[in-house]
This record gives sequence, structure tokens and C-alpha cells, in this order.
Amino acid sequence: MRNKTYINILVLFLFCTAENYSQTFGFGCLGLSGVYGGISQFNYQADGLNESLKIITADKTSAQNNLQFKQATGYRVGANIFRAKFKHVFLSAKGYFQFLKEEHSYSQSTSNGIEKNTYRLSLNHWGVGIDIGIPVFTILDLKLLEGGVTFFNSDFVSEVTIEGSTQSNYSVSPDKTKIGYYVGGGIIFYLVPDYISVEGTAAYSFFQFDKMTNNSDVTIPAEHINKKFIEQGGFTAVVQLNIGFPL
Repeated sequence: MRNKTYINILVLFLFCTAENYSQTFGFGCLGLSGVYGGISQFNYQADGLNESLKIITADKTSAQNNLQFKQATGYRVGANIFRAKFKHVFLSAKGYFQFLKEEHSYSQSTSNGIEKNTYRLSLNHWGVGIDIGIPVFTILDLKLLEGGVTFFNSDFVSEVTIEGSTQSNYSVSPDKTKIGYYVGGGIIFYLVPDYISVEGTAAYSFFQFDKMTNNSDVTIPAEHINKKFIEQGGFTAVVQLNIGFPL
């Protein structure tokens, strides 16, 4: 039994030090793990929602009747499950939660006071992905390809208040979790090789929401609007700070 233990230790040692699989920049045997946080911008094409809002605000001014949902912003928190860097290539696996929101509102004078109409769409979602790339310089890596799967937990809220008092409020959401995916690439700039870095990612997201509903029979878009709530995704950009530690 003792001899077997010695053999296992020797194999692990050889794996960590063999030239063909040697980690660069002082990584541990299995690479790095860590956490990250950042900000993001998320584009999408919400034809069904925007067409519905035109009907809802048909009696408003041209500015109030031209609300367009197309770009959400927010922040991302997650973890690099591992990031293994070899001599000429690196590979990462990651998971994250994305907080995204777009909001539009307008106010108008009524006999009862100032009426404020607010519309808010959240596109919060979970994501898991992998990336592969190459080291360029000591402080710079190039992500050749990043891809992953997303799981949306979203809703749309409409609220009307007069002088701060809520007059009406409803929310709608998809009937089930929507699954999408994304592909992209980016760069990693190391502040402290390889433990603190700034990472930038540009990607294209693919997803669709047919409609959103609630228990009060509110459906957006209505059946006579022959468009999906969100027809398709779009380009997204993320800038994040990574903090890693060796495995």
C-alpha cells in the first residue's frame, strides 16, 4: 500500500513538471481557479415588445410613443472553475450570473397630478461556458473562442404612479426558463501575472422569447401582433476583473 502511494505521488509530480504540459507563469499543477466581477452591455431585437408599446402609448406624444427596448446594461459575477495554461495554449471553464435591465419612463400632467409611466425589462440569466486561447505576451492572452449556454430568468414590468402613488402595476414573464447560447472572443490583460487580470469579451448571443404572460391573462405581445416578444439576441460586451489562485 505504501509503495502504491509513493507511485501515485511520483506520477502527480511528473504530470506537474513534464515539459510538454508545463504551466507557465507559476500556475499550480491544475491551473487557476478564481472569481470575477464586471459590467456588461447586452443588445437584442424586441420587435413584439416594441410593437406592443406603440399600441399602449398610441395616444401619447411622439416621444412617448417611440419607446424602444434594444439594449440592456448591468453587471456580471462568476467564477473561473479552472483556467489551465500550457506552453502554447490555455483553456478555461466558467460559470456566472448576469444581472441585466433596461428601463424607460415618461411623465405627463393630469388633473390628479403628475403621472409617471415606467416600463422595465430584466434579462437576468445564468451562464456556463468554456474558452480557448493563446498567450501573446507575458501580460496579454488572446481568447480565440469562447462559447457557452445561457438560462434566462426574465420579466417585464409596467407601472403607473400619480404623485408617487401606484395606480397600476403588472408584470409578465415567459412560461418557462428560456435557453440560449453565445459565441465570441476577447483578450486578457494581466495586472499581476497570472493572478489579477482584466478580461474583455465581445460575443453574439442567440435566444428568443415568443411571449410573456401572467396569471391575470395579460399577454405581450397580443395574438394579433405577429411578432415575437424578443425576435433574436445581438452583440454583447463584457469587461471584468479576475482574481485567481492556484489549484
